Amino acid sequence: ELYFKRWGIEVKYSQLKSRYELENFSGVNPIAILQDFYATIYLSNLMAIAKAEANENAESNKEGLKYEYKVNINILISKMTQTLIECFYEDDLEKRMSLFDKAMKNITKNLVPIRPNRSFPRREPSRKNKYPVNKKRSL
Repeated sequence: ELYFKRWGIEVKYSQLKSRYELENFSGVNPIAILQDFYATIYLSNLMAIAKAEANENAESNKEGLKYEYKVNINILISKMTQTLIECFYEDDLEKRMSLFDKAMKNITKNLVPIRPNRSFPRREPSRKNKYPVNKKRSL
C-alpha cells in the first residue's frame, strides 16, 4: 500500500532526472548548481500545469474513442520550452497569449492512448558518462 502511495513521487523524480536532466549542471560552482536546480524545478512545474490543461482539453474531445488518451509528455516539454523562450522575448501580451494558445493546440493534437495491462521487459541502459560537464544541452 505504501508503494502505491509513493508511486507519484517516484515518477516525478524519474521525470526530473531523465527528461529534465536535473543532475546535469551547466557549471561546477554552488551558484550555478542552485540556479540550474531552481530553473529545472520551475520548468517542471510549468509543464505540469500545461499538461493538466492539455489533458482536460483532450478529455473533453474523447467521444467515440476506444482508449483514454493523455498528452505526450516529450512533445509537451519540447513545444512548451520553445514557446516559453519565445514568450520571454515578446513584449506584447496579445502575441504571448497567441503563442501559448497555438502551442497548447499543437500539444493537444499529440496524444497517446492509455492501454491497460501492457508490459514489456526492461533493458539495462548504459550508464557510462551520462552527463559530462561540458555537454549540457541548452534550451
